[in-house]
Amino acid sequence: MGAHDPVTALTIHVSYCWNRGCGMRRYFLLPSLLVVSLVIDQASAETLVQWTTEQRLYVWLKVNQTEAQRFLPAQWEVTPAPSGPTRGANFLVGFLDQTLTLDGQGKPMGSGTGRGVVFGAPAKNKDTGEAGFFVTRIFGSGGAFMPPGAYKNTLPATVRFERSQTGNDGEPPATLEWWSVKPEGGGSLEVRVQYRAASPQRVKAEVKVYSSVEPTFFRIYRVEQGLDVARSIPDGVDRVQVFQLRVAVPELAKLFDGTEQVVGVLALPFYLRNVYLP
Repeated sequence: MGAHDPVTALTIHVSYCWNRGCGMRRYFLLPSLLVVSLVIDQASAETLVQWTTEQRLYVWLKVNQTEAQRFLPAQWEVTPAPSGPTRGANFLVGFLDQTLTLDGQGKPMGSGTGRGVVFGAPAKNKDTGEAGFFVTRIFGSGGAFMPPGAYKNTLPATVRFERSQTGNDGEPPATLEWWSVKPEGGGSLEVRVQYRAASPQRVKAEVKVYSSVEPTFFRIYRVEQGLDVARSIPDGVDRVQVFQLRVAVPELAKLFDGTEQVVGVLALPFYLRNVYLP
């Protein structure tokens, strides 16, 4: 609870009017209570199931649309980003460094710390027009990455990770990030990115995230994040000096057949997320 939540805001308003004598404004108290009640009722319809603080690295790609569609249910269609620095991209490879992961009761999930890689695609429901994001596969270890995971498609993997930053005084640092992921079922994945960081944009977002295994299941993400666009082909931004991505996982072979194109490389130096069930 804080000064900007509805209950505290109303309490401050009532206290102010009581002490200062707000005259006619006190007659607006009943409608205010009604609004607060509606907000609380809406929030109570959702259940907080997870909270995380992370750093992330996103590689947005343009892959074969037909192959990407194979991972989605029939009523959903892979929909490339229509705008923004990754417009035209239809597939995400996200590298997640979860510093702390708590469940809905505020207790650490497993060790509380985990790392992994998530694959997924933005999509739209053909019948309703609703937009969402489909998680198609996760490989990881620790924390929230314990199989089968919330989306029933998490597989165990050995994850090695390095990040180094070098800078002088207040200048943005030179950053090197390296990930090596080896799924227990075979195959490997590696990314190496070196770039000059910039001051991140503070961005708030809300998105419904669906499971490719159980398409009717989704969770609601409410996120506050720092966004550093290190590379955007559509916007002509490129502060990346070194980029190497190698995916040699059998189930993803047709997606990563050499025709995939990098559209954007995004660093998220902070990522705070509340996860809800509807």
